[in-house]
Amino acid sequence: MKDPPMATAQTPTTAPRDSLATAEHQSSRKRPTLAERQIDLIPALGDASPRAARWSGEIPHDAPACCAFGLISAASVHWFEAAVAHPRVRVVDVSLEAMGAFAAIEASIATGRPQIVICGSGPGTLGVQWAIPAARGQGASLLVLTPRTPPELAGTTQIQESSFFSLPPTVGAELFDANFILTSVLEMPRIAVALRHLFARPQGGVAQLSVPTNLLDRRCPKLLDPSALEIAPPAPGTRALARIAEWLALPGGPPAFILGGGCTGHGRELGNVIKRLGAVHLTTPGALGLLPNSLGLIGTSADADVAALLHVARPRCAFVIGTRLGTASGGNDAALLPKDCPIVHVDAEPSGSVGNAPATRTHRLLSVQSDVGEFVAALNALVVRQ
Repeated sequence: MKDPPMATAQTPTTAPRDSLATAEHQSSRKRPTLAERQIDLIPALGDASPRAARWSGEIPHDAPACCAFGLISAASVHWFEAAVAHPRVRVVDVSLEAMGAFAAIEASIATGRPQIVICGSGPGTLGVQWAIPAARGQGASLLVLTPRTPPELAGTTQIQESSFFSLPPTVGAELFDANFILTSVLEMPRIAVALRHLFARPQGGVAQLSVPTNLLDRRCPKLLDPSALEIAPPAPGTRALARIAEWLALPGGPPAFILGGGCTGHGRELGNVIKRLGAVHLTTPGALGLLPNSLGLIGTSADADVAALLHVARPRCAFVIGTRLGTASGGNDAALLPKDCPIVHVDAEPSGSVGNAPATRTHRLLSVQSDVGEFVAALNALVVRQ
């Protein structure tokens, strides 16, 4: 009687997009743990992000889909093990939580994808918090994972503890766009949907997810497929475009574009529109080097008397895109634009108008709530029709 043929392992020609979903169909693999689900979710959310799609041509093909920055500790070991085992996540070990948070900000801005920050327990949950305002201000997308002492082990005053008996994880919650305090693995599907909406925003989002450590190795139900939930970014309406068309037809010099850090990833499209309109452009420090032939840099690092150049050009209207013209971005210069120059300000946040800046306070202002990419595409179509 012959022995049955030995099974041979075969290497797949292409890696599956969702390694955990593939593993669930293998009888030898148990359902993934909560920590594994949480780590696996972020690369998938990045795949579904319209911001990541715009950056894709500029990112090396072998770059990770996501990085997990953190300081490994006993409380966070399940997250680190899941991240190390994940084929699309690169783990970056740091010596200070804040260091990891600031590095994650830069990675998110450079790739357009959400990144992971893994905290330690106790004071470690507070270490990232001084980076959170910077993350929100620069449009980064971060998921901050903070471990929490299980309720049955929580004391009252131990410094290395974070629980409902001590301030973490609720202290500083107002710094985040969203703060999730998980108490059951069954809450994770709902949180995944909320994160899908948050990270689809043009302005990015920063969320904190506080998890009891005793749940991290529990089996977790399957989460949503982010690509199945389509979210349309905000786009300019017909009334806004009609007003822009009127202002483009005004007498005067070429339109002016003031470009900020929010324009990152849209340089090619903006360059095409500016060329078609014969417009002039200048940048804030956050958009330095975005396009060639700029009139100069405004703000705290100004390299020329840009206001004088603009007054010579006498633009018939100005577009402020990707910046709210804060003090460091030149917004305190009341003489930046000619007094009769109307301004179109584009911002994904409805409350993000530049109308309070001295540089724009006395001007006619059209505030357009829109994703930068959607606005540039609509403006390009308008210019082509004209």
